[in-house]
Amino acid sequence: MVEMSALGYRTAEPVEVEPERPTRIPALVDTLLSERGLAIDEAAACARLLPEDFKRLYVAGDRSLSPEPLRR
Repeated sequence: MVEMSALGYRTAEPVEVEPERPTRIPALVDTLLSERGLAIDEAAACARLLPEDFKRLYVAGDRSLSPEPLRR
């Protein structure tokens, strides 16, 4: 443990790790919005998000990895 701490592994990964990209959630959201006719406002309310935050996080073509915090 001391050796790992001295190498900085407790605060950072030893190698570059790519961010994971979920596949099922975007597919589910796409199905709910396009095939089931759920409105963005309804989907955002279910996720307890503002509609603009829901769009930024989950709607295809509107996703970004910006570090902008979500408003609550």
